[in-house]
Amino acid sequence: MDKGYISYLDMVKLMSYNPAKLINIDKGTIEEGKDADFTIFNPNIEYTYTEDMIVSKSKNSPFIGKKLKGKVVYTIVGGNIVYKDNTII
Repeated sequence: MDKGYISYLDMVKLMSYNPAKLINIDKGTIEEGKDADFTIFNPNIEYTYTEDMIVSKSKNSPFIGKKLKGKVVYTIVGGNIVYKDNTII
């Protein structure tokens, strides 16, 4: 996104609306009456990915030790915060 290859709006469509449509579920948009499921992403955060940041049973990742830009800071499911600052709540 930094280099202008894709817009934020296109990224949202590609990562939420389109996959939901593909598997025929009514998700991927923020509208009144729909589930409040969404992710808040900060594209400006830069950090080095470390093994202790992995929130999975598998501790294997090709990104360990790599400097990355852009990070999920919150995940909200059903209106409830379930992930905040690399911690599952």
